[in-house]
Amino acid sequence: FLRFDVTRYEPEKGFAVASSNSYTPTAGVKYQFSERLEGTVHAGVNQVSGTNGGSSGQGGVEVRYRGARVDSSLDVSRSSVASGQGGFAEIDQVQGRWSYAVDEISRLGVDASWQDSKGQTPNTLRKYDAWFSRELSPFWIVRLSLMYKERQQDGLPDASGEVFGLTLAYSHPDF
Repeated sequence: FLRFDVTRYEPEKGFAVASSNSYTPTAGVKYQFSERLEGTVHAGVNQVSGTNGGSSGQGGVEVRYRGARVDSSLDVSRSSVASGQGGFAEIDQVQGRWSYAVDEISRLGVDASWQDSKGQTPNTLRKYDAWFSRELSPFWIVRLSLMYKERQQDGLPDASGEVFGLTLAYSHPDF
């Protein structure tokens, strides 16, 4: 597959940060190793214009397993995203997911991620999430989750917190 992303950062009036553009051509391939195992590899170059412009490599690898009851994936990537403090930040990220079908309508899972951001305020974010979901009808799903987040940034105390979530989702095939 081929993809070309264009993003523009336009600061509000009065900010000392200049406008900038991000151009990222990407090429990749998705491969089906077996009926249950697939992988994706993609790579590209991000070119940023403006005061703090430059180029950097982008890309990632994802492996996903879909079994009769187990669904798991591992994703390692590097990308550039618009930063709230001006311009763009480069992010290295690792994500892992695992879930188990308890029965035909219930699923139990855990997710974990690590993210290292190299913007104007470099920081590291870790997130762990345990959840349970149940199909109430063909269109309604309820999900109960507990998430722990931790952020570390040089020069500031670490921040952490737990989030308890209850989600009711409606999903219709015609939407």
